[in-house]
Amino acid sequence: MASTGGMSSSLLATPIITSTKLNWKNYSSLSTSVELWFLGQGYHDHLEKNVSTILEEEKPKWQKLDF
Repeated sequence: MASTGGMSSSLLATPIITSTKLNWKNYSSLSTSVELWFLGQGYHDHLEKNVSTILEEEKPKWQKLDF
């Protein structure tokens, strides 16, 4: 595997939040994992703001994150 500046290319890919399936017993830990992922990606506003407060030209990008 090729490396870039000492880091392997696999570290540069999009991180996986979790591979664990939701079974309602693990909701709290999965919810925390998803929240930490969003915060780590710089999307804290996405978790804290209502979509109705987003400018119309920004809504497609905002909605893409929802999907």
